[in-house]
Amino acid sequence: MTISFGLTPPMSVLEPSFLRTAGETFYFVLHGVEAETADAVGLDTEGAVEVDEFYDMIDTLVAAWNEGQADAGDLASSFLQAVGIEWV
Repeated sequence: MTISFGLTPPMSVLEPSFLRTAGETFYFVLHGVEAETADAVGLDTEGAVEVDEFYDMIDTLVAAWNEGQADAGDLASSFLQAVGIEWV
């Protein structure tokens, strides 16, 4: 597992983990607080994304977390953990 500290992991770290765990496409469906968080930052609540779209989602969530939206950090952490990256 790779560790990233409070920043969007660089693509050189994210892409190999993404491809190793999700393959070409990452599928997700969000409910409850996670769906509300995604809506609040302008992200879809369900979908299928490739690595570059996934990177953009993480970057959006990390930026929102850095602006004080704690739930955005929780969602970024969950997404990253799903592809083998520990985000703290």
